[in-house]
Amino acid sequence: MAQKHQIVVLNKCDEPYVETEKDRLRAEFENMGYEFHAISCQSHEGLTELLHSLARHFRAAVAAEKAAEAEAAQKAQSSVNFED
Repeated sequence: MAQKHQIVVLNKCDEPYVETEKDRLRAEFENMGYEFHAISCQSHEGLTELLHSLARHFRAAVAAEKAAEAEAAQKAQSSVNFED
């Protein structure tokens, strides 16, 4: 099975205690290979970027699933042709 993409979302970014740690946390999680988003539902900070990222990952997953289905159908068709 393919490696699943993981996203870290830091909420409450409008709070002062989160603001002071946001850059450090971003660097730490990005260094570990995670996609990082900092958001605030109250001020709407980062929500558009997060939604665009989620949509992009969803479209990629759907495309990969369709490609896998097409490949499976092609293999099934090939095995039927060999039996004739």
